[in-house]
Amino acid sequence: MAKGYLPYDINQRLLLPPDMRSWLPEGHLALFIVDVVAELELSQVYAVHEAKDSRGRAGFHPAMMVALLVYACCIGKPSSRRIEQATHEDVAFRVIAGDQHPDHDSIAAFRKEHIDALAGLFLQILQLCQKAGMVKLGHIAIDGTKIKANASKHKAMSYERMGEAEKKLEDGIRQLLARAEHIDAQEDAEHGKGRRGDELPKELARREDRLRKIREAKAALEQEAREKAAAKAAEAQQRQAERQRESAETQRKEGTNLLVPPSRQEHGAAPNPGSTEPSASAAQRMRHKLASAESQALYKMRKAIVEPVFGQIEEARGFRRLLLRGFAAARAEFLIIALGHNLLKLFRHSRAPALLPA
Repeated sequence: MAKGYLPYDINQRLLLPPDMRSWLPEGHLALFIVDVVAELELSQVYAVHEAKDSRGRAGFHPAMMVALLVYACCIGKPSSRRIEQATHEDVAFRVIAGDQHPDHDSIAAFRKEHIDALAGLFLQILQLCQKAGMVKLGHIAIDGTKIKANASKHKAMSYERMGEAEKKLEDGIRQLLARAEHIDAQEDAEHGKGRRGDELPKELARREDRLRKIREAKAALEQEAREKAAAKAAEAQQRQAERQRESAETQRKEGTNLLVPPSRQEHGAAPNPGSTEPSASAAQRMRHKLASAESQALYKMRKAIVEPVFGQIEEARGFRRLLLRGFAAARAEFLIIALGHNLLKLFRHSRAPALLPA
């Protein structure tokens, strides 16, 4: 005899728990984010709203908006439209929003208006991690990764692309000039000479103006390159002397053991042993220091300290492109991404294994 089934009727009316926290399993990341945001100092955000005109419709609560943005950052869903949709379809977002549904324009405007304050929360989260015993003074690794930015293709152009664009515009201008000359000949034949018609066509004027701007940009880059090349030798000696003094002073005051390769070593090339002679440069002494087994072991630790961070941000959470334009906004956006990374670390450290959203 076949087993029976539990009743299934999506049209039946249910009385949901009055406490929205009960909609999620205990220890869920969304509940953790709500509790953390309740402890954060948000006076900078509140001050902006309190300074506004009190007339009109009441706005969404800043704590709720901050919690939504932070949770979305933690799970790799930063798009304001996806957040708006999630407040309808995702139980976790619905709980954080208190069953409210801010539209994507409101979410985007809040993030833009408070981008600096949101980035400033990074330090508060770091302090929470320190209180939890997660931040220790020890080895600090510095590394880099490339993340695509939201830049205009017309305003951000490499020197090589400038050359290509310049040639393309020159060809286009020649074609337009030839076409204009042909049209002028036809009009002269039709209307006779002396009639006004010598104004540049709009498309030709636009292309010539763009060609002029590209040539000016190229000239500026070439001049800058020449100036840098001319001053490079003198500046290199000065920087080397300054770094040597700063390195010695820093290590003397703080006891910092700096391991900084002075140059990239080619793959397969024999390592440069450096030198400890009194006349040796700071770069030569650093190469000698890095040649020791102890220093090599410490330097290799960067792979376990900093590289996994970028892997988790890009692969696990899907952050491969910044949404905001401008250096200040992009820097603040990345601080918010790092904030989410630290919050996830704090969540896993302070709670038993819980249900994490996919």
